[in-house]
Amino acid sequence: MARSVPLSRFTLRVGGGSAFFVRPLEHRMEKKTITPASHHEMIRKYPITGLVAGWYFRCDEVSASCYVVEGSDVYGRTVSRQATGEPDAALADCVAFARSCLQSQKIV
Repeated sequence: MARSVPLSRFTLRVGGGSAFFVRPLEHRMEKKTITPASHHEMIRKYPITGLVAGWYFRCDEVSASCYVVEGSDVYGRTVSRQATGEPDAALADCVAFARSCLQSQKIV
């Protein structure tokens, strides 16, 4: 008898009679503790310091006059900008982003 009955009679009509259903999440999401990176580890990866408290930056020339500026804090938040010519504007954008992160952190 089950073969003669259409599958749609046993499933919910979601999305136009689809035979898909979503299982409930069987495990709970647990918060993970974020271990901050050490100062020495951050200096090794991001040698530009002192622009924003707790943030470290680096600038790499990826091809002729093309730069990638990246920044990170000890908790793993990152920012990245690309620039042609001089990387100063990209570094300024990264620093502004880092400062905005600090400001939003103080508000919350």
